[in-house]
Amino acid sequence: MFNSAWSESSAVLKMPLPANIMEAVVDFLYKDDCLAVIKSEDLEFVSSVLVAADQFLIARLKEICECQLTKMLTLKNAAEILQFSFNYLAVQLQDSC
Repeated sequence: MFNSAWSESSAVLKMPLPANIMEAVVDFLYKDDCLAVIKSEDLEFVSSVLVAADQFLIARLKEICECQLTKMLTLKNAAEILQFSFNYLAVQLQDSC
């Protein structure tokens, strides 16, 4: 596959998601835990992982992201996170907001 004329044999493969997001999802799939999300203080990263988990229908990873986003909730970002939670049906996050 990598030596013939298949698309995988080209030098560049384009991934639909950034590498750090895919790494977090794959890490969760192998370990049933995602330390990259749990230890992260980056709101954008955790939100992106939640979006990927929602797209791939990985409910437990989505819950982990919701829990971490709840910890990062402040008065300044509460309205933005609430809107985000409605967009991705994150019920636990909606209740926290």
